[in-house]
Amino acid sequence: MRHDTYARLELLAEPDWLQSAKDDPEVCVVDCSGGHDRQPAYIPGAVPLPVHFSLKDSDDPLHVMSRERFAEIMEQLGIGDDTTVVAYDRHAGMAAARLWWVLSYYGHAHTKLLNGGWHRWRAEDRPRSLHPGRREPQHFTPRQDNTVLARKEYVRERLGDPDTQILDVRNRSEYGGHNPWGNRRVGHIPGALHWEWVNNLTDDRYRTLKPPGELWASLGKLGLAPEKEVITHCQAGIRASHAAFVLNVMGFPRVRNYEASMKEWANADDTPMEDEAPDSA
Repeated sequence: MRHDTYARLELLAEPDWLQSAKDDPEVCVVDCSGGHDRQPAYIPGAVPLPVHFSLKDSDDPLHVMSRERFAEIMEQLGIGDDTTVVAYDRHAGMAAARLWWVLSYYGHAHTKLLNGGWHRWRAEDRPRSLHPGRREPQHFTPRQDNTVLARKEYVRERLGDPDTQILDVRNRSEYGGHNPWGNRRVGHIPGALHWEWVNNLTDDRYRTLKPPGELWASLGKLGLAPEKEVITHCQAGIRASHAAFVLNVMGFPRVRNYEASMKEWANADDTPMEDEAPDSA
């Protein structure tokens, strides 16, 4: 596996490409920032996500919304089975990556994240619109792919499995048990590696993915191995979606998101926890 380039460049949209493709009817640009259609400005033609970017089930907020509800939203946005989706946000890619992950879970392979999102687009003084875009409804067929999802039982069964690595992408205070986030218990899943999701991004106004060589060096130091299955998690599966996206870009072939994450694990009675943080990133 090469370490001097991203293994799956097709998952990233650079601003130059998007500016040239934004009028293509087969490309749907989605603003995942939240606030529905009340953002101060948009990438021209971008349609706002009409629900909270977590895309959780209103009747079961631990888990992703149903296939029927998700398909309905995608169809309203003008996303069909062959549409290329380009997602962006104002949250360093976290919300956009959540849409990417849910689209992946429901079998839609044609999704890209705008590298740097809205902040880079604005910083480069690219075209903006005061009004959201509108598209004709399309037909969206959800095809559930359970290989990208981890449930609680799946995670628990793989604790200590040498072929599985668990990656906790919360911040240091959450991982170490100092920030409970309202959970009954604090700490982390036993054996979980820690790498906060924002460490994958440049620390500047553009917030793009770090160069591949730099990411590989960090992941290697952490001990994350591409030949193993990786399960990402956070508090509610949103930051973990971004981490799963980055690992896919880097070429990790088996990545699952434990999307119920600590909101489920730390409030259950049958799950082990550790609250001492070893030396890690």
